[in-house]
Amino acid sequence: GFMLLFGFASGLPFALFLGTLFAWLTEAGVDLETMGVFSLIGLAYAFQFLWSPLIDKVDLPGLRRLGKRKQWIMPMQLLLGAILLIMSLSNPASSIGLFSLLAGIGAFASATQDIAINAWRIDVADEEATLDILSTVYQMGYRLSSLVGGALALIIAGRIGWPQTYLVLGITLLAIGAIALFAPNADGDRGAAARADALGESDLQVRALRQAGGIVPSVRYKALALVGLLWGGAIAVVLTFMIESLTSAPDARPDPTEFTTNWGPWIIVATIVLPALIAGWLASQRKRGANLLADDAPPASGAAYVADHLYRALVLPLEEFVGRLGWSLVLILAVVLTYRICDAIWGTFAYPFYLTELGYSKDEVAVASKFFGVGAIVLGLALGGWLL
Repeated sequence: GFMLLFGFASGLPFALFLGTLFAWLTEAGVDLETMGVFSLIGLAYAFQFLWSPLIDKVDLPGLRRLGKRKQWIMPMQLLLGAILLIMSLSNPASSIGLFSLLAGIGAFASATQDIAINAWRIDVADEEATLDILSTVYQMGYRLSSLVGGALALIIAGRIGWPQTYLVLGITLLAIGAIALFAPNADGDRGAAARADALGESDLQVRALRQAGGIVPSVRYKALALVGLLWGGAIAVVLTFMIESLTSAPDARPDPTEFTTNWGPWIIVATIVLPALIAGWLASQRKRGANLLADDAPPASGAAYVADHLYRALVLPLEEFVGRLGWSLVLILAVVLTYRICDAIWGTFAYPFYLTELGYSKDEVAVASKFFGVGAIVLGLALGGWLL
């Protein structure tokens, strides 16, 4: 039951922020160029692998007792519900800047929730509820949320308006966040939650970085700084472009085509290629026995302790992946990222095309674009789950 609910909660924000919301923007008279910039919030889903290690490694203060995964799932769901409520009180035609900020935070929270839910699904799988079965149930919930957040939202909005529709769906996510409190944890997680004041696994892993055979701290810190600068710079470039585009007068906005042509390749290099090269160099140093600690180093404290945590959460997983997969990881990440960009961004223009260019009503779009396609997917998932 909880897996179905989590699948629903995972798919609903995606449908609302990167689908239905563009129908609202179209009705509010927002131009296509602005919507094109607005759609960059979908990059949160494409780049979620950048902070996924943090979700696995970092505990939220005061929330660890909820469980390793639920400490992230429940707050994100409550945050998403609150964002939808605030958006229901806003007018996109007159406050597109606030609207884009809320949607951007919502997309980030939704992508973070997806990471935690996927990990929770793996953690709770057992011999009775296998991972295949849980994945099927998750997809059922996800596709059902496409019906609710897409078709049903369009039908409701045609009768009571967009603000009221988002208000109802925001309350729905808040309710799911409250119910998530009762979801089970993984077997090994219950004991850890009860021992919240004991030395956590993350602390042990951080201390292992300073044991003999680990990378020299000065080298690790330089690698962490380089990766952080690359990721931070890429994010800053995208955010600057979005802010300038959404807050400037139409004739003063930066050219989206020029931005994509000039900056797009560099963003890919900065976020994927160069960090993977840095991780590969670290892995090669470890294999060659270079820049390694000969003896255990003293425990870190203060800023060094924080840096060790960040290295373990952000750089160490990349180093391990490159060490296992070799340089083919660069190609794998590039292919996955390219697929997600197409899925997360370009598909958002479907609603403006249906409603404005083709002139269909919201009810017609709801039936044609959601009921038939999603219905076939749900039927296929049910059949596949039964066969499993």
